[in-house]
Amino acid sequence: MATTDDITKKIEERLTSAQTSAEKGNWAYMKCYLDDALKDAKKVNLDLTPRVKQIELTYYNLAINFTLSEAEKAVSGGKPEEANKYFTLADNYAKSAGMDISARVAGIKMPQLQ
Repeated sequence: MATTDDITKKIEERLTSAQTSAEKGNWAYMKCYLDDALKDAKKVNLDLTPRVKQIELTYYNLAINFTLSEAEKAVSGGKPEEANKYFTLADNYAKSAGMDISARVAGIKMPQLQ
């Protein structure tokens, strides 16, 4: 039977793996590691909420930056429909993260998209 220390160590390993996955933009692996860590945390009555939120924010920030960068390329290339798709994606990521990116979006939107 695993001890509390063993479980706590495993949780930390999973959180580290989740953080690495988030930094690489891999939502699926990040989520898997977080889910496993949360299951184990229940066994030892450990609240991981702050760490989970921080790791998810890492992912969301990366995703937002990427999608806004792609939107900016589309704007520069005169592709408003493509830009709108990226703006929508970025907005969805921001909503999931509880962030407001409207000022950033306004800074790169084409006049005909506003």
